Amino acid sequence: MTADPSGEAAEIPTEPLRLVLTIEQAARRLGIGRTLMYSLVMDGEIESVTIGRLRRIPVECLTEYVTKLRASQHDDDQAAWDCKNNGVTPDQGDAPDDHDD
Repeated sequence: MTADPSGEAAEIPTEPLRLVLTIEQAARRLGIGRTLMYSLVMDGEIESVTIGRLRRIPVECLTEYVTKLRASQHDDDQAAWDCKNNGVTPDQGDAPDDHDD
């Protein structure tokens, strides 16, 4: 650690902040294997760019992928809840009667 002008201790970054990552680096960030990472890129699930002959993953594309996963899982959870509760959402209250009066 070094002291900044205010006298506070400043952290020295151990690795420079990268805009793009290799497949292996991106896989490590997501906690998945290299093979799965390649599959996600080749299937278009995670966007990649080519720099010369090198395939790289922009860091923000990993964030976008995780955001899409979260939204998708939230939608799946909501659909499962709706199905379990006969299509009644929490906003609707009790299920409608199916009786012919």
